Amino acid sequence: MVDEMLSSEELRAFLSLTGYYKRFIKNYGLIVRPLHDLLKKGSFVWNSLATEAFEALKKAITSAHVLTLLDFSKEFVIETNASGKGIGAVLMQDNRPIAFFSKGLSGKNKALSIYERELLALVTAVQKWRPYILGRCSFEEGEAIQLFSIVGVSSQLLESVKLSSDQDPQLQKLIYSIQSSSNSKPYYSFTGGILGGKGKMMVGADQSLRKHLLTFYHDSSMGGHSGIIATYKRIKQDFYWKKMKQDMYKHIRECDTCQRCKGENMAYPGLLYPLPIPEKFWHDISMDFIEGLPKASNVAQVFMDGVFKLHVMPKTIVSDRDKVFTSRCWQELFKLQKVFLLTSSASHPQTDG
Repeated sequence: MVDEMLSSEELRAFLSLTGYYKRFIKNYGLIVRPLHDLLKKGSFVWNSLATEAFEALKKAITSAHVLTLLDFSKEFVIETNASGKGIGAVLMQDNRPIAFFSKGLSGKNKALSIYERELLALVTAVQKWRPYILGRCSFEEGEAIQLFSIVGVSSQLLESVKLSSDQDPQLQKLIYSIQSSSNSKPYYSFTGGILGGKGKMMVGADQSLRKHLLTFYHDSSMGGHSGIIATYKRIKQDFYWKKMKQDMYKHIRECDTCQRCKGENMAYPGLLYPLPIPEKFWHDISMDFIEGLPKASNVAQVFMDGVFKLHVMPKTIVSDRDKVFTSRCWQELFKLQKVFLLTSSASHPQTDG
């Protein structure tokens, strides 16, 4: 068996292979830390630390690890630990491991206190296994630190979401259908009193609860009064109810803090310039139709008989953006007569009188 790597390319290929099994190896991140240091630019010098890490990794990868399958009807337990070199965590049920996670510390994280490193391990583990443990987990490390204060949702709020399905007739029908036949609704589940759909918790028709959730995900320190897209992405990770996006859009549009403190992300409309005062009668005219829209050829004939014959050709003509006034025939006719055609702004018909 190989005792050492001869180049960084060989080492990188070996770590790519073992990295596929890192979830099954306890303290994988701490074991491979000396080997990762060799991959830095100009740092590939095989030493005793690399040899020890290499042998430990070979032993770990060839040892049999028995992991249990997860059961969503049981409670998850996360055990975390931290040292001066790295952090680690184990996801368990019934004192049997489901998955391992570890990560070496570098840079400013090495300067953290032991309490901060313990908290870093806890936060990283929760972020790693968030889809599995939301609403179903307890902690072995630090009883004062609660899961949902890190995930962002309080346990009282989750309990209210669970109870909201009891007051919603449509969700009750869905729960009854799931309990009658689990195959009838393959994308939904009902475990531990929680109704889930596609990995999200279903919220009942409780308007005050929905308002509370929107306030938490947008107005709180975690939400930070984010925009519509950011807030929607954040809340849809955990919850769902019918017309949720419309409710969220309305909530943000009516947020007093956002309306007073946020600027509009639109280009400044610019200044309005009034039309100049005509020098003579019929030099500057405006045109519009009171009723009916004749063809461009008929408009040209009416203009020649009713305006040009009596008052000669004007210098400018102001009109709206009707297709009669923007037609090629109309444009070419007045281009030959050296008349400037001015059109009003869209949705502002008052411009042409």
